[in-house]
Amino acid sequence: MSDERVVVCIDDEPAILASLRRLFRNEPCVFLTTEEPDEAMTWVLERKARVVIADQRMPSMSGLQLLEMVQACSPETVRVMLT
Repeated sequence: MSDERVVVCIDDEPAILASLRRLFRNEPCVFLTTEEPDEAMTWVLERKARVVIADQRMPSMSGLQLLEMVQACSPETVRVMLT
């Protein structure tokens, strides 16, 4: 795993993503946010995300489905569910 600390957050509500960006702005990590599950998965794989934070209720797939995909392809990534 690289030394870069990447946290990926996915939520379909831009206001929630903006709040989380403010919360993490002074943390020593790269904090990436998206509304798209495909983009989140790309970051998990390409950026070697250490943590994924997902909203449970999203239009294209549930947070549980997304976190199951993360577990399957990157079992070392910590997964957190927002409800």
